[in-house]
Amino acid sequence: MNRGSDIIGANPAVLPSNYTATQLALADVGNESAFKTGLMYKFASTGTTIGGIYEWMYRNIPSYLQAQNERQRSGFWLTAVQDLPGANQVAVGWARANAAQGDAAGQHNYDPTIATGSSTANMYTITGIHQVDRNLSFYANYAATINNGNAHYDMGAGGHGITTDCHDSGVSGNNSGAPANGGITGGPQCWGGTHIQGISVGMRYRF
Repeated sequence: MNRGSDIIGANPAVLPSNYTATQLALADVGNESAFKTGLMYKFASTGTTIGGIYEWMYRNIPSYLQAQNERQRSGFWLTAVQDLPGANQVAVGWARANAAQGDAAGQHNYDPTIATGSSTANMYTITGIHQVDRNLSFYANYAATINNGNAHYDMGAGGHGITTDCHDSGVSGNNSGAPANGGITGGPQCWGGTHIQGISVGMRYRF
């Protein structure tokens, strides 16, 4: 996979000065691998289910490009589900993205004074579920993603919604078409360090 776009917007101080942007972009092609394991257990006596997932992602690129390697990191997810009277359930979850190997800014708006290890993220969720019968259920879910440092994790892009932390505003907030993303010629970008939250309600029918 090529991640040349990260180099274009990366902090120049963390990249070799004797390479052009084009040379760095061509070199930034690497194999990626990942490992994930999980465990879930239900206590039948209380109707309580607990579970967790641990993940680790690796990107094989030259050492001189590790400073912008935002794809290599570890993370985990913890959850607890409680059965309630009346065919109801409540579930809570905590997902954590640990700091990446390199600069999390990439092509996104970022603060170059923030240390690489400070760019982490946490997502907290709570869900209520009512099971009408074997197939039909209703749910309501609240989630909040708290990005720290230059982290720019979103929520919804792979689920019900679209990305919410990307903007195409003009200079000084007008609609002149000139992007207000911290660069001169760059297009609309995603902002780091954002706090995003949302609510989702719906029904599910399993055939």
